[in-house]
Amino acid sequence: MKKFKVSVFLAVVLLMFVTKLNAQQCNLQGIVKYEYNDYIGYKIDEGAEIYIVSVSTAKSVDFEVWERYQELADKYMFYLELKNEYDYGIDNATIRSISSFSLQNEKELDSLSSKCYSQCLDIQTNAEYISLVDASGKYTQQLPYGEYYILAKSNNRNRILLPEISGRLLLEKVVIEKPTKILSFEFDY
Repeated sequence: MKKFKVSVFLAVVLLMFVTKLNAQQCNLQGIVKYEYNDYIGYKIDEGAEIYIVSVSTAKSVDFEVWERYQELADKYMFYLELKNEYDYGIDNATIRSISSFSLQNEKELDSLSSKCYSQCLDIQTNAEYISLVDASGKYTQQLPYGEYYILAKSNNRNRILLPEISGRLLLEKVVIEKPTKILSFEFDY
């Protein structure tokens, strides 16, 4: 009888451990799409890659560098649009002033581009989880609770006017603390 009680006790403890372990998992999921053009709009980014690495593992990633890079890349795109539209009517200095994209910003963007690219390689090399976007545009990944960098790499978005990473990679820093987390990505052009 004593062996039976010990066995039941061990079974209950094991069941509690497994239940707690399962409760500490998150189903991360989302949709990835890219803007095809102004007429068609967004399309599913089939084949896009999602790289996930814990913040503690990716020590070389500086999220503020990525935020500043994206801010300057957006200004650069606006500058190029204005320059293209008003190429002969307005001088370059005025276009830079309107777009808030100075020569100093251009140099900073080049510098940040190489830093982000290096960090991107670090994330891809150290990724603990990798998901592919399927034909329906969805990805899903089971993760333990924690803080992660999630890098989405487009399969269909290419910008030849900007440095390699802009428009093709998006980085998010997320805290996983619930059983389900939805994180979608939209690549514009």
